[in-house]
Amino acid sequence: MKTRFKKGGLNVTIFDQTIEGFQSSTFQGSGFVLANAGEQSTKGIEFDSVYRPSDEWTLTLAGIFLDPVFESFEGASAVGGGTIDLSGTKPAGIHEQSITAGIVYNYELDNGMYGYVRTDYIYESEVKLVSNLPDSLTREVSTFNASAGLSFENGVMLQLYVRNLTNDEYFLSGFPPPTQTGSFSVYPNQPRTFGVNVSYEFY
Repeated sequence: MKTRFKKGGLNVTIFDQTIEGFQSSTFQGSGFVLANAGEQSTKGIEFDSVYRPSDEWTLTLAGIFLDPVFESFEGASAVGGGTIDLSGTKPAGIHEQSITAGIVYNYELDNGMYGYVRTDYIYESEVKLVSNLPDSLTREVSTFNASAGLSFENGVMLQLYVRNLTNDEYFLSGFPPPTQTGSFSVYPNQPRTFGVNVSYEFY
C-alpha cells in the first residue's frame, strides 16, 4: 500500500516468502564455508512514513518486523566446529525488529544562507551474532546520530556531525580463530565520532 497526504505519506508492505536451497556462508577464520539450507521462510511487515507539519520540519519513521525461521537446515556450521541441524530455529544475524526515526529542521537566515539541524535514531533488536558463535555473543543496536549544516551564497557548504552520539557499543560480526580452539574474535562497532565536512558547489 502506498499513500500520499497533503503533509506526508505512508508505505506499507506485508510479505510471506520462502526460499528453497538457501545458501549460508559462514566465516571460519581461514575462509568461508558454504552450506545449503533446505528451506528458509520469512514473514513480516515493512513500513516507511514521512510527515511535514510545516515547511521547516520533517519527521520520518520506518520499520520492519520479521519472523524468520529455518524450515530445514541440516549441516549448518556449529559452535566449536563440525555441523549441526538448525531446522526450526531462527537464523543468526537477522533482527526481528528494526526501527529508524528522524527529525529535520530547515531554516533560512536573513543574509540568504540556508541551514538545517538533524537527528536520527536506529534500533535493532537483539540477535545472535553468527551461527558458529556462542549464544552469549549477540548484537543489539540503539544509536543516535546528529548533524547540522549551513549553505552559503558563494557555494560553500559546512556540515558538523556526530555519529553514535550515545556511544552505543555492540559487535558487528565475529568468527572462531582456527588456531585458538575455544576462543572467539569479534569486530566492535565505531565509537562516538565527531567530524566536519566542507564542500563547494560550482555553478
